[in-house]
Amino acid sequence: MKNDALKALYEERSDLVAKARQIMDKADNENRSMNTEETSTSERMLDRVDAIEGEIEQMNQRSRLESAENHLDSPARAVATPALGGTSSSMDATAGAEYTRSFWANLRGEATYEQRSQLKGTANVGGNVCPDDMERRIIEELQQASVMRTLANVQTVDSDRTIPVESFQGSAGWVAEAGSISASDTQFTQVSMSAYKAADRIDASVELLADGVVDLNSYFANIIGRRMGRLMEEAYWDGDGSGKPTGVVTGTTQNHETASSGAITADDLFDWEGTLPVQYRPGAAFVLSDGAVKAIRKLKDSNDRYIWEPNGWGTATADGAGGTILGYPYFICEFADAPAASAVVGVFGRWENFFIYDRAPGTTLLTDPYTNADTGMVRIISHRRTDSKVVLAEAFAKMTCAA
Repeated sequence: MKNDALKALYEERSDLVAKARQIMDKADNENRSMNTEETSTSERMLDRVDAIEGEIEQMNQRSRLESAENHLDSPARAVATPALGGTSSSMDATAGAEYTRSFWANLRGEATYEQRSQLKGTANVGGNVCPDDMERRIIEELQQASVMRTLANVQTVDSDRTIPVESFQGSAGWVAEAGSISASDTQFTQVSMSAYKAADRIDASVELLADGVVDLNSYFANIIGRRMGRLMEEAYWDGDGSGKPTGVVTGTTQNHETASSGAITADDLFDWEGTLPVQYRPGAAFVLSDGAVKAIRKLKDSNDRYIWEPNGWGTATADGAGGTILGYPYFICEFADAPAASAVVGVFGRWENFFIYDRAPGTTLLTDPYTNADTGMVRIISHRRTDSKVVLAEAFAKMTCAA
């Protein structure tokens, strides 16, 4: 209703200005001064124009005041913390249809001073964050593109974290009657979780954004999720912690080296399993390269029969479920090395001891309609911040091919 009234005022002002201009132009074209009636009529029109401008200013001030009140009343954006293997979200400043409409209107360059729902949160607490439905799609794409995120302990935090980790486990002992008890205290170290920025840039045509032929939420969520998912997966696997997260390979110290250079044998698999302390084997899983899985599938016994049977691993574990190695589930990471000299082909362990910390508020999008304006392109910049670390090194064992 308010927009209709404002539009009517703008139209009335434009019409009055045009009519007043016609009266003045008529006198000019006839090389004369305006007569009394023309002067009186044009002055009434211009007085009304001044009055309309005052009404417009009052309405704009009222809109700004209402927007400021809404901004003060709105809570800060709640952090959506993805659970292991899934996501969660709460109703907040980015969850409503109003925010989504304004977000895409701004992206298309259609935003006006009336579209203020994006200002419900300031930039550092979510003012530039993509809508919740798009964020959920991005998280889904991240999960699909990253096996590490489906296995690890994924949490969302709003600041750096220091995690106390048990570095030495105390022990009990036998004590004689009335004998003294020796101290054997558990010792702790600290693991610091920071936040490294993963960024992406997409140039989209004005026509794509304006025509609305495709579902933009899904389109950009798929692109951003896939690109960032692969980037993060590589860092989660073997990142060195310099400008990127620290990967599980980097944080794993226990290692089995194969007997032969660039080759995997059945004995290597049993030795690899044995490298992991027995208390961490229940619930453990293998993550390894596609090339390593292929090499394992090709292993044969002395009768030239494949050892990997449809229902399990060899006769010793023939009752195991399909899709396991030595009875443990396995997953393929595209960034793990294929069997080759000195290559790390996989990691075996309890993956809840590999932490991934995402920094709130999640995915942030910034739009730049100016840099490529001459070619009709809008630049969309996205980024997320994350870190990862092994918090209990003894819960993992990697396998490296001999040099």
